[in-house]
Amino acid sequence: MTKHNSGISRRSILQAAAAFPLLPAAARAPVKDYVLMVFTNPIPGKEAEYNDFYEHRHMPDVASVPGFVRAQRFKLAVPQLRAGSPPLPDYMVFYQITTDYLAGVFAEVDSRLTRGVTRFEPVMDRNGMAAHTFEALGPAIPHAGAVESPDWRQHFLQLVYSNPAPGMAAAYNQWYDHVHAPEVVSSPDFVSARRYKRTDVQLVPNSTTNYLAVFKISTPDFAATVRKFQAGAPHETMSKAFDGKSGGGYSYQAIGPEIRGDDIRAQHLARSGVSLDKL
Repeated sequence: MTKHNSGISRRSILQAAAAFPLLPAAARAPVKDYVLMVFTNPIPGKEAEYNDFYEHRHMPDVASVPGFVRAQRFKLAVPQLRAGSPPLPDYMVFYQITTDYLAGVFAEVDSRLTRGVTRFEPVMDRNGMAAHTFEALGPAIPHAGAVESPDWRQHFLQLVYSNPAPGMAAAYNQWYDHVHAPEVVSSPDFVSARRYKRTDVQLVPNSTTNYLAVFKISTPDFAATVRKFQAGAPHETMSKAFDGKSGGGYSYQAIGPEIRGDDIRAQHLARSGVSLDKL
């Protein structure tokens, strides 16, 4: 993965939105689940101000856009479950979106940024920003009997980006769905796994891989979880359909509680009497 452009690219978003400006419900695509992961760093010397702005203003502003279901902030964990991947920024917001019109959701995100309803502050280093959007391929795969702690401080995400070997997409997906993901999610302290595929509509231009797996981990001692995982990793069943030369794996730890888009929209309506949908 390479460094991404710093600005919001409107071309693909607004072209798609303009092509279907007022689609009737019957003509829209099926409702699908997506994840948007936004990676950023603070300006040097402004980390405290950056965290305050992101936690209390920017993330809620974005999560208030219709279509956004929930959001949570994370930071690169120490240690990493798999070391040596190409670098990503230290901070990440994990947004979950459910919609039948992703281009329209992103067009609204862009519109609010343009109008100043959603703000960028100079405490954020926009030059290193990256954003990746993926569509869910199926339901989550649970670790039988695993329970996620109610304490968000014990929540971790393992993001695994990958590609199939050339011409082997079908075999790769079969292996990942039925062999690899179930093996990995059965590791100690893993809670669930869900697979995603890169969407054509992206909020920021990027060159990430075609597939993503998101593993939820719940543990009070991530270093111990990493040791247990690495002890079992040599026994994973690999496949020639997997392109081991692209992608990477990244461990992120929650640094704040999850927020819900419906709650933010309801709070705003209660305070102002004006729906955020009208902004």
